[in-house]
Amino acid sequence: MRIIHIMLSQYYVDNYNYQENILPRIHKDDGNDVMILASTATYINNLRLGYLKSGRYINEDGIQVIRIHHSLFLNNAISSKIRRYPETYKLLEEFSPDVIFCHGLMTYEIKTIVQYKKKHDDVTLFFDSHADFNNSASNFFSRKIIHGIFYKNLIAAILPSVDKILCVTQESIIFLKNMYGIPSNKLKLYPLGGEILESNLRQSKRNVLRSMLNLKSSDILIIHCGKMTKYKRTLEIVAAFKNVTDKKMRLILIGSMDRELEISIDESVKQDPRILKMGWKEPSELVDYFCAGDLYIQPGSQSVNMQHAICYGCAAALYPHESHKSLLGDKVFYVETINDMELLFKEISESRDSLENMRKRSFEFAREKLDYKKLAAIVYQVSHKRI
Repeated sequence: MRIIHIMLSQYYVDNYNYQENILPRIHKDDGNDVMILASTATYINNLRLGYLKSGRYINEDGIQVIRIHHSLFLNNAISSKIRRYPETYKLLEEFSPDVIFCHGLMTYEIKTIVQYKKKHDDVTLFFDSHADFNNSASNFFSRKIIHGIFYKNLIAAILPSVDKILCVTQESIIFLKNMYGIPSNKLKLYPLGGEILESNLRQSKRNVLRSMLNLKSSDILIIHCGKMTKYKRTLEIVAAFKNVTDKKMRLILIGSMDRELEISIDESVKQDPRILKMGWKEPSELVDYFCAGDLYIQPGSQSVNMQHAICYGCAAALYPHESHKSLLGDKVFYVETINDMELLFKEISESRDSLENMRKRSFEFAREKLDYKKLAAIVYQVSHKRI
């Protein structure tokens, strides 16, 4: 099949392990002809949102990427919300896809995409959505005008031509129902996932990295990673960890940090040699750390690193967001306060069995529900039903 992944409502970052990178990679590995049509928005130096030049290139997975810039409408602030890309229809005709997988609904070009679908009725059309009331429609203008009028009417017009809207969380399903009135039969839970490695490869990576870190098999490695701001609650993790003095425990911090946060973290690292600050790691390196890890902790804002961590064999300690509880249930630990974190660290320090049991439960769940190979195959299943 010819599958196009469209990323015009958000940024697309090369060499990452986001959903937008992994699904096209798997579709190509499965023998499909794949193309990515993306905006020029990306992350610059893993720190800030910026823009690249328009153009065509082959990405790290051998997939053609075409980046186009939105046209100006009134001013740049409004243009960046409307997201109109005049070249879209021509590029769709040029590639002639069998499947269109559009990542996000927040672009004027959903109208153009449906226009193409109506002309080519055998095409299967998916949208996905990461939007919820935590990350979208956060002020009056956005909620009432951009979402409540502009996108609500646009989505109502295109909805009959859409095969499925794939929602990454239950909160996203609620958002789409309440904000746009989308019926349940058009929506499907489609969680963010991760890669499942063969057990011998996962164990090999674990052994190599733990050896590099001078960790014994009895040592407990806790990992916290991502773009660290106050919303990640990194300082609280460190404070809780320092209150548990077990020398078999290690805490590794991986990722970029706000400068003010980094100053405080550096002081803690000096005081407690069990805390290691590793800086930013490439996605392939992060895989090795997850394989070596025992517990991934994320008590603040949500991150796709959670799914990756449990897919590579870590247990997880998460803030009890509704999306986490509805998806994962009792397959992870939940921590809400510093005291919760400290109690969990003490629990796993005193009972390794508690940690190992949770690792097994979360990994079994990940293998069954979060494997991107299985998630990518949903495209084929829906497409074949239409034929």
